[in-house]
Amino acid sequence: MKDTLVALDMLWIREDGVIAEITADVQPQPGVPDGELAMYAPASAVRYVLELAAGTAEQLEMKPGDTLEFALP
Repeated sequence: MKDTLVALDMLWIREDGVIAEITADVQPQPGVPDGELAMYAPASAVRYVLELAAGTAEQLEMKPGDTLEFALP
């Protein structure tokens, strides 16, 4: 996670707003060369990714299969 300073939860969200997958507690990698940074991607096709402070998804009891409602400008 280049230039990221805090640990994150990544929610991978389908077109219909359903959480397909959650990658929790992704840690920053300061000083790691670009070619050696960890790569993150969902196992299936998604439309959106929502990044939250690490631990937020668990605190809010979010899980794959939950539906999020949001509006884009």
